[in-house]
Amino acid sequence: MELAKFKSRCPPGGENAVVVYTVSSGRRDNIDYSEYIVSMLKSYQIEVDERDTAGRAYMSELQTVLGKKGVYPPVVFVKGKQLAFDKMVEMDTQGTLGKLFEGIPRSSE
Repeated sequence: MELAKFKSRCPPGGENAVVVYTVSSGRRDNIDYSEYIVSMLKSYQIEVDERDTAGRAYMSELQTVLGKKGVYPPVVFVKGKQLAFDKMVEMDTQGTLGKLFEGIPRSSE
């Protein structure tokens, strides 16, 4: 699947990056999903810009990008396209997710 099929919503600095809005406090399931998605993304050995919405600045930024309040992390953007959590898991399982990361800088970790 190509990125063009996903909704365009680009967070600041997300034009050629993977940006993940996570949460480190609050509802346990959101924390677990955040940890899972970050771990999955890092398994591709790419740079991941993780933004913890436990800090108000990143939550406000995310709400602005999405144009609404009542947002529940994790929320993932790849090259300015928003990807749904369940779609990412499906693509990872099918072995097609990595294609979306072409051109993303490699992680130094």
